[in-house]
Amino acid sequence: MEKPKQEELEVKIQELIEAYKQEDGQYSNPENYWIDEFISNLESLLEKEPMWVVRYEDGYFSEEINFGCGIDGDWVDEVSRAYHFTDKSKAEAVALLIGGTVEEVTE
Repeated sequence: MEKPKQEELEVKIQELIEAYKQEDGQYSNPENYWIDEFISNLESLLEKEPMWVVRYEDGYFSEEINFGCGIDGDWVDEVSRAYHFTDKSKAEAVALLIGGTVEEVTE
């Protein structure tokens, strides 16, 4: 028997997660707590796509940059609120323009 591909496994795991998820974010009732643990373990098997953020001085690039007398833009102080690039080369281009650095993040 041939091993399933990673992508096929991820699709099946996601289908299972969605099939058992309830409105409150739980997957089962209290008597079946093991289902929540099992599904949570399955979720951790899913590969996350790499993402990058651009850091500039004490903040992170948020959305747009205005050039004029210096650099003006939307900056945030938390990585979670920063703009997450899925293309590293685009993050590097923005970092180059503003003199910032690129950091890889995991969600």
